Amino acid sequence: RMSNSSPDHFRFIILIIEDDPDFAALLQDILESNGYEVHLAAKAEAALHFLNIISPHLIISDLYLPDMYGLELLK
Repeated sequence: RMSNSSPDHFRFIILIIEDDPDFAALLQDILESNGYEVHLAAKAEAALHFLNIISPHLIISDLYLPDMYGLELLK
């Protein structure tokens, strides 16, 4: 568990790629309450946009996205 008092530049960044908004929000709430910086993308296209801007330490992806198979995206 990460400390909520850690400086922002040391925060662990997670990108969640999930098209179910309720499940994505639940994961985001849990992870942020434990000090993680979380970004959400509902489609592969949005995830690729985020990857041009941020370098997440961890990507959590749904396999069955509306615009691409999750494993193809991760490759």
